Amino acid sequence: MINDRVAVPDCAQSGTARLSKELFWVPLEDDSGMLYAPLRGALLQSRTALLERLQEALTSPEPMSSSDPHLWEFLVEQSFASPDPEPLVRPDHGQRAGSFAPTGAIIMTTNDCNLRCRYCWAAAGEATRVTFPIEIAEATVRMVVDNARAQGVQPRIAFHGGGEPTLAIKLIRHVVEYAATYMESSGGTEEMAFSLVTNGCISENTAHWLAETMDDVMVSLDGPAEVHDAQRPFAKGHGSFSSAFRTAKIIEAGAATLTLKATISEYAVGSMSEITRFFCENFANERFYLGPALMAGRALRGGYGEPRAEDFVREFLRAEGVARKYGRQIVPSAAVQVFPEVTARYCGLSDPNVAINHLGMVSACYEVVDPGDARYEMFGYGQYDPVREEFIFDDARRQRLQAWDLKGIEHCRDCFARWHCAGDCQVRNLRFEDALPIGETDMRCAMNRALIRARLQGLLSGGAAQDLSSTEQSAFC
Repeated sequence: MINDRVAVPDCAQSGTARLSKELFWVPLEDDSGMLYAPLRGALLQSRTALLERLQEALTSPEPMSSSDPHLWEFLVEQSFASPDPEPLVRPDHGQRAGSFAPTGAIIMTTNDCNLRCRYCWAAAGEATRVTFPIEIAEATVRMVVDNARAQGVQPRIAFHGGGEPTLAIKLIRHVVEYAATYMESSGGTEEMAFSLVTNGCISENTAHWLAETMDDVMVSLDGPAEVHDAQRPFAKGHGSFSSAFRTAKIIEAGAATLTLKATISEYAVGSMSEITRFFCENFANERFYLGPALMAGRALRGGYGEPRAEDFVREFLRAEGVARKYGRQIVPSAAVQVFPEVTARYCGLSDPNVAINHLGMVSACYEVVDPGDARYEMFGYGQYDPVREEFIFDDARRQRLQAWDLKGIEHCRDCFARWHCAGDCQVRNLRFEDALPIGETDMRCAMNRALIRARLQGLLSGGAAQDLSSTEQSAFC
């Protein structure tokens, strides 16, 4: 059990000022550590003598202002204690108390794929191909348009899949055309926002159409040809780099926003600096996403699995230096993307998301849309009704998902990084075969802890730090 938490009993509190209950000690390599209050944005590096003195004061039956007044004044001065209430960080669910009216949805177009990526979590292209019915797609459009109009927001549709979405390009084109027709016929003037994830192995005509039609397109590109082709071959075995690179450049030149993501497997981890340099020299994006592979699907069957956490962190920090020279940013995880802000949820799972499969079944996560998946019982919460031609949601399940945030994850309770990773991906924290927790020492957890520790040390060593004494320095997040 990870235990970074400093226990703060109520009896230690003094007067109007309150010491943060979210208080952590993060040990460093020498005889020092960092005192961290993420909800207060307070950070202090000191010798372990400070921790010992603090723990002694906290175990005293007297308030700290009496048992150790100088320490108490110092903690107040450094914002670890304040008269202001501790910020309440929970997901903002406007729909929690009322009826559920989603304004966005994810259409899982197909499970088919023209690639056989060696780390694919979905083992895409291996199962019997399924087709997403037009009537369910049209019902999805009507639902989000009607709800968005009632709420005064823009409707959104994302195209995803446990495969390559554009293999159902006729469906995608139909949805775009139907959305425009439906909005016009119902008297609206707003436009639908469309996004899509692709492996980039598509025709030039399709790439140009996506570039001018989609608002956002994420292209999976694993870096230079030698890395990309080793990880992402076509079904017949030859490399897919030239096609993916061509598509990414077409998207970049168009109206859509291009997002680039490289998956870092045990094979690619040593090439992270090279991948970063390739992105920086070939694309204008301000940030690129380099995320670790997931131990599922082909990765479990002799493919390329996840890298070791220590290898990933070491190579990421080196690659980050490369990105910095180009004035760019690389993002390895949601925790680093959030930091130094705090959050109680990792993603939109607890909104919940509306991911719809070819059977009209609704899940809170696009990675769990197969009713045969042991985790579907936890994340599935709706179904298309062909008689009523609308979606029916299970309110009890929906409300359970909305309540599923960081505060309900017991094994994260004492971890200093928890307010940045928010417990990380709740779906990936469950084993695929039986939906049981995978444990407390998985690669992503170790990665997040190491990277957030590095971020905290960076604050202390950067311009935000100020010397308090020969052994102490502080920073405010």
